[in-house]
Amino acid sequence: MKRTVALTAGVLALGTLAYMGTRMLAQTPAGQARPAAPQTKVAILNINYVIKYYEKYKNFQNDIKNKAKEYESKIIAKNNEIEKLSKDAAAASDPAKREQLEKQAKQLAREKEDLTMEGRKILAKQGADLMVIIYKEVREAAQRHAVANGFDLVLHYEEAITTEEFDSPQNIHRKLNAGGLIPLYWSQGMDISVDVLKALNASYRPAPAPAGK
Repeated sequence: MKRTVALTAGVLALGTLAYMGTRMLAQTPAGQARPAAPQTKVAILNINYVIKYYEKYKNFQNDIKNKAKEYESKIIAKNNEIEKLSKDAAAASDPAKREQLEKQAKQLAREKEDLTMEGRKILAKQGADLMVIIYKEVREAAQRHAVANGFDLVLHYEEAITTEEFDSPQNIHRKLNAGGLIPLYWSQGMDISVDVLKALNASYRPAPAPAGK
């Protein structure tokens, strides 16, 4: 019986404290504002859009195309030589001459293969190196914009740029199978893609073209 009374008294005491606490919170003195709940200001950035229209990336794409054409021209030239040597070898009546021409054709074929592998390796490395640089620059530009505008968190996402691409089956399939968070809706002002792109392009200074070009 005593134990039951003690437990009842304890429950009543806790109830009284909870009630008094609620009353005290409700009876905030007039003119005294309650502490504001902490708020987090979040921004998002379409990294596909920013990179595609970043002048540095566009110039790099042009450089890669020009270098690829240079390799392609060299490969075509070697291929033409190989075809000529093969025809000459087939038409040669002297076995020794035919063997010499075939040997030269095989050597050029090896050189063509080496040139192809070299071009792929160099272009792939340049592309990978530049993407690291560009990603870092986008990240730093987003950080500067966030600090200047009071954003606590900036998240990047990958989204199509045109309306046709946005609602295409391929793009929707990609988003349904993506592992990360993908925004479905955001209020105006949250997407800072345009602002970050403007800042990047404003600060970009392309290297001067080599003399004679």
